[in-house]
Amino acid sequence: MISEHLKDQVQKALDYDKAFDFSDINKLVEKGKLKIFQNKDGVLITHLVPYPKKKILSILLGAGTLDKVLSLVPKVEDYAKENGCTELIFAGRKGWEKVLPDWKFKNIMMKKSLNG
Repeated sequence: MISEHLKDQVQKALDYDKAFDFSDINKLVEKGKLKIFQNKDGVLITHLVPYPKKKILSILLGAGTLDKVLSLVPKVEDYAKENGCTELIFAGRKGWEKVLPDWKFKNIMMKKSLNG
């Protein structure tokens, strides 16, 4: 599970989109639906996504100090390859392009609330 000292930062990320809470994350990790990668000051939460023609690993959430989060990327890449994935994806702010130069901007994600 997520280290205690990272929980506040993860909560901020969860609050941003409100798609999950800690209970959801814990249940999905226990069921093997999500995988957590973490170190002393960073965490990435991932989800394997099978498509008919390929398998990808989606990074759902990242939290912590930038250098520690980025240091987890090679482990995430290895895990993706070990699980037959051909791509990694994540949605984030445009500034991520600066710190992930070997990643390519693919498209834009748009969102519309249906709750008013």
